[in-house]
Amino acid sequence: MTQKPETHEQELSEAEFEAPMPRPGDILRAAREAKKLTTADVAARLRLRKQLVEEIEENKFDPKVAGTFTRGYLRAYAKLLEIPEEEVLAAYYELGLEAPRKDAMQSFSRRTKQQTADSRLMILTYVIAAIILASVVLFAWQQANHEDERATQLPQRSLENDPAEAFSDEAQAEQTSENEWIDETPQDETEVQEASPQQQVPEPTVTETQTNSESPIEGEITLENEPAAEITPAVDESVVEEEPAPNASVENASIDDVDPNAGDLVFYFRGDCWVRIDDASGENIAGGVKRTGYIMPLNGEAPYSIQLGAPDLVEMWYRGERVDMSQFRQGRVARFTWPVSG
Repeated sequence: MTQKPETHEQELSEAEFEAPMPRPGDILRAAREAKKLTTADVAARLRLRKQLVEEIEENKFDPKVAGTFTRGYLRAYAKLLEIPEEEVLAAYYELGLEAPRKDAMQSFSRRTKQQTADSRLMILTYVIAAIILASVVLFAWQQANHEDERATQLPQRSLENDPAEAFSDEAQAEQTSENEWIDETPQDETEVQEASPQQQVPEPTVTETQTNSESPIEGEITLENEPAAEITPAVDESVVEEEPAPNASVENASIDDVDPNAGDLVFYFRGDCWVRIDDASGENIAGGVKRTGYIMPLNGEAPYSIQLGAPDLVEMWYRGERVDMSQFRQGRVARFTWPVSG
């Protein structure tokens, strides 16, 4: 007798704490009222009868109607009200009118998992794309810096390694002047010395003596500072033999043949070398490519502006004193003024 009331009270307390499961019609009605729609509005939008909409909200489902149609009505109603379809279907299955379908119950969880996987894949894709983009930008920046360095270095290297090309225009102009001068040069003095003694030669008269030094004569004779002295058709052999040109250059000579006092400046070339020499007045007194073994004495107004394409192949004397050429770097064009002012 005493145990039955306790059991009844225990059942009542459990029932009080059990929350009722919301039914699909209640969920749909609450959502419809929240959107301030009437059953007539819903019926018009879903193209259903108003009575059918009211029966759905009252949880009156006709067992004669196939479950496929009932679930279709619930999905359409939930989609119209923008509430989760799975929640409405789960409440429908709780009524026990139809056995729940596994794919319907699991669709929501699978969709959530798929969305999580997609978001992770998207994040990974963004990270990889950012790394690739940063690598491309860094590579382009390094290439641009490398091209700038090459652009600044190439002109200097070209001028140092190829002095003949750097001054091609000047050398070509000088060569043209040399060729014209050669065509107009009178018979050499040595030919006068070799003339026969019996040949009748009129008494020579020298109208002008050579005052300035000749520029070096090589395979291609360069232009002299001043034209050679004008000589009458015949020249006294004794005069020619005893008074040769004071600054005559010599080809295919050795360094022992150099006379340091032959001119204000004296050059000896141990290899082919491009030169350009101007005196203080700005006059070009020597230029072009000088061959191996060439001795070149020069006279002009000091100081001299000197350019040597290969200074390591040149020996130089100034007023009898030898100039130290080791101060110039091998393989580089030397540009300097001599003598060096104070």
